[in-house]
Amino acid sequence: MENSEKKAPSSPSFIEVEDDILINFFCDRIEKDEIKIVNEMELFDIHDEKIEELRCKDKYKDIDKNKLAKILKDLLIEGKKGEDKAKVLKLQKLVFQRLWPHFVRNAIKLLRQKDPRDKGILKFDFGVKKLMDYFQEFSKFEELLYGIDEYYRDHSLHVFRVYFLGEYLIRESLKGYEKIKILNLPNVIGEIKPEEKESMWCIIALCHDLGYPLQKLDELNKKLVKILEYFGTSNFHPLRYSLPLEGTILDKFILNIISSRLTDDFKIHLQSKFYTKYSNAYEKLSHGIMSCILLMKNLVYFKETDYEMHFPEGFILKRESGNKEKLYKEAARQFIIRKEILRAIASHDNEDIYHVKMNNFLFLLIMCDELQEWSRPTSHRRVLYPLEDMTEVIKIAEFSKESIDIELTLSFSEDDLKEYSKKKFVKFIRLLRSAVASDSRKFNFKIVVTNRENYRCIFEYDSPKKFYDTKKDPSLSYDEPKCEKINPDDTIDQEFTLKTITDL
Repeated sequence: MENSEKKAPSSPSFIEVEDDILINFFCDRIEKDEIKIVNEMELFDIHDEKIEELRCKDKYKDIDKNKLAKILKDLLIEGKKGEDKAKVLKLQKLVFQRLWPHFVRNAIKLLRQKDPRDKGILKFDFGVKKLMDYFQEFSKFEELLYGIDEYYRDHSLHVFRVYFLGEYLIRESLKGYEKIKILNLPNVIGEIKPEEKESMWCIIALCHDLGYPLQKLDELNKKLVKILEYFGTSNFHPLRYSLPLEGTILDKFILNIISSRLTDDFKIHLQSKFYTKYSNAYEKLSHGIMSCILLMKNLVYFKETDYEMHFPEGFILKRESGNKEKLYKEAARQFIIRKEILRAIASHDNEDIYHVKMNNFLFLLIMCDELQEWSRPTSHRRVLYPLEDMTEVIKIAEFSKESIDIELTLSFSEDDLKEYSKKKFVKFIRLLRSAVASDSRKFNFKIVVTNRENYRCIFEYDSPKKFYDTKKDPSLSYDEPKCEKINPDDTIDQEFTLKTITDL
């Protein structure tokens, strides 16, 4: 099949998600000038004479949108055809590590261009270079993490696949960035433009896992303690992440931002339940909230967030006519953009945050993160199975604001499939639980997890159903989520039920 052709869905009702589909779709949109981030990119190069794989000037120097499209296709479509899988993987990581800052940099540049208060021609992206250095060190550190955690998986390529998957789902399934809703957006603010949302998604997807190394400190300490036991008594001091009191001021500021919403009269309201949930994640060093802290401490774009919850009248201190009021409104709009980026990242690994709508960045990131199973084996599975035997198939029957219907076919044994499904189902039970305002959750959710022997685990969650009580007053009620494990003979295992797989 030629690169320019899209693979046909595996069945009339499903779209099979893989690199070929996503990259061809993304590159087709590049050719049509629909990817605004790429359109804004000036010529750049990732060529490096010191690294053998990056010495080719024709390929990696003076990169424009056409060269970028070819690089993406060569790496993620043609690269899979290579016999030396380790060599291909090394090249993929090297190239994407160097592409990463150019995507983030241009996303910030585009956001700043849409801010009428920022009138300078040169839109410097202070801090991206520092984050790029961190991202490369993170990628090197990953090799150590594979040894610490048998279920650890690649993150340097993963974040790009999440980004491409989100681009596909937003443009193809949800029919464009116009359909993505910004949560708690006051009516008086004005719209967040589609190209701004495109930039927001780029930053969200590419930066959502930056804080992962800190989350693994405890596991690293446990491994070290076990080794040191064989040397007798030791004065081992565990690696810890802690800051002096003055160093936590900015962290608290970040927690305030992502826990706040803006009212229609421009007042900032600190949502205490969000503050509690994000604070708990901060104490656990959850990588979502730690990624937010990295962004805030390193990118000037986030340091310039306008936030002052003690202003009695919010962002508009004085009701003045003309440009001054417009500037205050723009400050409020920019606060919402930055807050939405950070809250989406902070929420993606926080199961205390429940979700009512699906057409927003918070839930979209969770779905793309959970769906990105292909070409991403755990260290445990890399040892047990040859790479050619680890073929994951991700099928999407529907992805709309009314219904999500997906199927994952994984190279798992029956026992591994059961454990994987339990964890996945428990996560979605928590994310889609009944809570305040959840009666407005008007979408159905279904996920099927199966292996090559067609052993299936099924989770279904329906939107509320109307019923009438004795007073004939209309109300809403939830059916209990359905969890089933079905063997090849289509016999339902009654042990695999909601009550047996989780202790809620």
